[in-house]
Amino acid sequence: MHNLWHRCCASAAAAGTLAIGASSWRFEVRPQHKKQGGRTTTRCQDERQHKPMRIVVRDQAALDSKLRSFTRQNVVLIADFDNTLTENKTYDMRNKRDDCHRVIMNSPLLPDAFRTDMQQLFIAGSQPSADKDALFDSLWRRSNQLMVDYGLQRNWLHEMVCSSTTELRRGTQRLVAAAAAGDVPVLIFSAGIKQVILECFSQGGLQVSEDLVLANSMHFDDEGVLVSWQEPTVHVHNKSLTLYPHLIRKFHGTDRATKIVLLGDQVGDLSMAHGLPLDMNRDIIAIGLVNDQMDGSEHVANQVARYSELFDVVLVGDGPIDFAVELLENICAQDKSP
Repeated sequence: MHNLWHRCCASAAAAGTLAIGASSWRFEVRPQHKKQGGRTTTRCQDERQHKPMRIVVRDQAALDSKLRSFTRQNVVLIADFDNTLTENKTYDMRNKRDDCHRVIMNSPLLPDAFRTDMQQLFIAGSQPSADKDALFDSLWRRSNQLMVDYGLQRNWLHEMVCSSTTELRRGTQRLVAAAAAGDVPVLIFSAGIKQVILECFSQGGLQVSEDLVLANSMHFDDEGVLVSWQEPTVHVHNKSLTLYPHLIRKFHGTDRATKIVLLGDQVGDLSMAHGLPLDMNRDIIAIGLVNDQMDGSEHVANQVARYSELFDVVLVGDGPIDFAVELLENICAQDKSP
């Protein structure tokens, strides 16, 4: 187990179909291919030489102690999407990649007026507020309504993702493959947009059940025009399983989800497992991503220090999530019994 903290494994994800758990947790890895009218799903992930993530462990003895009680029978993986399972920056490291909302906002399929209205909401969200939860709930609902007002169509989503800069993070397929091999359920928990996330996974060679994606979900009419949004509204300040009581009931009274591996790039992601009767210090291994290189700047150093106080492990840099893959493989290897 010692080398888990000092190296990243280099094995590739197995091709073919992999299923996580029962059919309700289905998450498949498919052979990658070029999608008609779109980009190659492997899109040039070797275009830049990529440094491995720097791994910062808060307390290795405490982490080793936690790991001893984690098995493939009791663990669930809960992962954020934007800037966690997707890359934060473009290959030249100069520009941020599109998140779910910017995939739609930056698409030429919608008029400039839509982008102007959306930008006003982003500006409002950056202003100080005594009640961030209420502010962001209002902003998310208003942005959702703008997409309705401007007539977004379901059949645009494929091209919107194709023409965006979003890219699955290296290691995401291997993480899914490791979970599938160990029969470990995966939940993708995002303040983004479910249908965009599903399209991103599809174009990245992953077929995901809608039930595994906890995010804002569009409702289209029979002609494929967006007409409304399903509840709940998920934003960066309310990401908690309490929004999905049916999942809490599903896990209640079972051994499953008594341990959580949590993966996210924001402090707010630490609340994703709230609602389950778990002890953060015993039952959750929290992995935080700082999507900046250790360049000696005070900003990055302060962020790493802050995350190190809150997460068990901090991955620094915009690199592959090989550490999370090897951690999950290690958990699954501890108990091979059915």
